[in-house]
Amino acid sequence: MGFCLSRLCSQKRNIFQRLQDRKKKMEAKDEQRRKERADRGQNDDDKTIAKQTYIIDNPFEFEQCYDIEKDKIGEGSFARVCRCTNKSTGMQRAVKICRKNRSKEID
Repeated sequence: MGFCLSRLCSQKRNIFQRLQDRKKKMEAKDEQRRKERADRGQNDDDKTIAKQTYIIDNPFEFEQCYDIEKDKIGEGSFARVCRCTNKSTGMQRAVKICRKNRSKEID
């Protein structure tokens, strides 16, 4: 039973292609949403989050896909919020990092 490197590379290419396709669909939806908002007289300064902007499934580890900035946007009793950037698309997002214990120390 041998290890098939070409099969593994093919699988990674397929995953990457699906992620790129998803990105294009999301950008098209965002552009359509902007046009609809402009037609209604709303501007992009409204800070609403659509359900489609949430990441539902990701086959990779978080740190493989995103660069996390050390500056905190916010902090609560059990979590902090930081800005992160997708390495492949360059899109910025906010990530909520929850502590596993109740200690006040943060990495």
